[in-house]
Amino acid sequence: MMRILIVEDDRELAAALDDALRYEGYATSLATTGVEALKILAGTNVDIMLLDRDLPVLSGDAVMATVAANRIPVAVIMLTAAADPTDVIKTTIYSLRRKLADREAIVSTRGEGYRLQ
Repeated sequence: MMRILIVEDDRELAAALDDALRYEGYATSLATTGVEALKILAGTNVDIMLLDRDLPVLSGDAVMATVAANRIPVAVIMLTAAADPTDVIKTTIYSLRRKLADREAIVSTRGEGYRLQ
């Protein structure tokens, strides 16, 4: 079973994503901070990380830098509410999605994955 880590500080959005992905048959874990996400990644095999870019304390960009520097093998879909997300670290991100509650758009991304080597 594919494991997905949802990293989102908006608890309502995180719960909606969690519900939608579990409904589709995925195993999920939740983190509300970048620090929590890195702890989960250090101790659990995760296939995909849905990562909010604008996290408090440790941003999504900082989490991505840590993932890349430590060559953590996880595909990343970064979520952002930014109007112009073109300045995101694109070389280490599998997909960039605007935040939304439409589970079809998130679930449809499966199967297109990229894993850091």
